[in-house]
Amino acid sequence: MKPTYANLLAAKNGTIQVTLPAASTGGSGLASRRTSVSLSGGAAPTLDSGRGDPPGMWVHYLETRATYGLSEGAETWAASGPFSGCQVIVGKCDGRVFVAHLAQ
Repeated sequence: MKPTYANLLAAKNGTIQVTLPAASTGGSGLASRRTSVSLSGGAAPTLDSGRGDPPGMWVHYLETRATYGLSEGAETWAASGPFSGCQVIVGKCDGRVFVAHLAQ
């Protein structure tokens, strides 16, 4: 099954709402693809573009690509997905935290 937001929602019985812009898919190899996000709770957690409290970062999945995001100061968490054998890497580069989604 190809990972998509729709598949993720179906797997979670529609209890997660994700409202994020699609990542551009131009080029190949390594790409910076991140969106500042907020997460709100309740019966159906919601992930939206914008600044949350605390702010976070979403690193987009691109089929057959490695994508990454560099934190912007106040961001205290990061997420990515969907995963189907992919790996997530967390590290530091020039004092900034990065998250990378390595598609498999």
